[in-house]
Amino acid sequence: MISISWSDKFSIGVEMIDEQHKQLFNLINELNSNISGNSSKQIIASSLDALISYTGYHFREEEDYMFNVSYPRFEQHKVLHENLKEQVINFKKEFQEGGDDPERFLDFLYDWLTKHIMEQDKKIGKFMDLAVLRPIM
Repeated sequence: MISISWSDKFSIGVEMIDEQHKQLFNLINELNSNISGNSSKQIIASSLDALISYTGYHFREEEDYMFNVSYPRFEQHKVLHENLKEQVINFKKEFQEGGDDPERFLDFLYDWLTKHIMEQDKKIGKFMDLAVLRPIM
């Protein structure tokens, strides 16, 4: 997998969420670097743990934000987060048991994150744009 680079196309217009997405990109790149650099299983596991931990933090923050602004798709969005957390936990378990391919997992994460931002998180930004415009109208 090649490294994942942040660009403005991924910005949803909510600074807190955009900054956290940038950090997720950094953590995925770190994991990729450890895997492609043939780092020890312990270092890869540590990098994976950091990504899992930060992802949990990000999801809680994003969900709190959606709840606080009364985002109408909050529940559906939260389910998507829960599904990813479950998949990541399953991967980690398989990885620790010597199975599953970390590069395949990185490809999955890259696809999931970029699609999730572009197809789901962008809707939060659009909702907030409309919420700001609504009082003017």
